[in-house]
Amino acid sequence: MPFFALSPTGTVDATSLRGRTVSATAPATGAVLGWNGSAWVPSSGVTGPTGPESVQWLYGSGAPSAGIGRSNDFYLDTTNGILYGPKTSGSWGAGLQLQTG
Repeated sequence: MPFFALSPTGTVDATSLRGRTVSATAPATGAVLGWNGSAWVPSSGVTGPTGPESVQWLYGSGAPSAGIGRSNDFYLDTTNGILYGPKTSGSWGAGLQLQTG
């Protein structure tokens, strides 16, 4: 039978979750409860796989140089209203003139 108690400070004490034992070990700051196969125990959590790099929107005055940005980034020439990208194989390619006014 699970036991729950609400303390005067508003914290909850639990001895089980869904019928599974919760460890009595106090967790460290930032810890989460993780299932170890037989009980819920304090854990630092799980790191997932690395995702793809995010796309950046860069901007500046004039056309971008080849040295800035990464593949799939975009660049806005704020002086002339030209959009470049996505950058591929180290090149920005031809820009697209945006409509003004």
